[in-house]
Amino acid sequence: MFVRKFEKDEWQAYRALRLEALALHEDVYGGSYKGESDWNDAQWADMFSEEKYAFFGLYDDEALVGSACVFADRSDKTGKSALLAGAYIKEQYRGQGLSRLLYEARIGWIVHCGHYDRITVGHKQGNEASRRANQHFGFQPTGEEQQRWGDGSSGIKYTYEMRL
Repeated sequence: MFVRKFEKDEWQAYRALRLEALALHEDVYGGSYKGESDWNDAQWADMFSEEKYAFFGLYDDEALVGSACVFADRSDKTGKSALLAGAYIKEQYRGQGLSRLLYEARIGWIVHCGHYDRITVGHKQGNEASRRANQHFGFQPTGEEQQRWGDGSSGIKYTYEMRL
């Protein structure tokens, strides 16, 4: 098992896994299957060309079994906060501590790129796997807010940060 950053021309592989995640678990993501499946190829490719974004794949040999990404956190007007988002691991690979690999890769990339001085992350109320993962890396709670999820429901999102 290993994680690597997707190359710019690998957006189709990420798109397929992202749409799978939304189709199966739209209730835990901010995006919706309907909304993102309507994006055209240029929209996906453009997202991969952003210098301050990074997309990572989790692989079992050559099989893509998970993904996660880093974006600039739009709630920080200074542009100095990175947001960990979109983590997804296929069902048969869960419960093995593999999210640790996705966290390590994203945090390492953030530190190395030098754009950010803070990392933020959040999870839906009740998502204990996500809470445990961010706590393992020392993220500190910053609050909670109402969030509308991709399936149209709303609920509490807990937020955390790590200062670099």
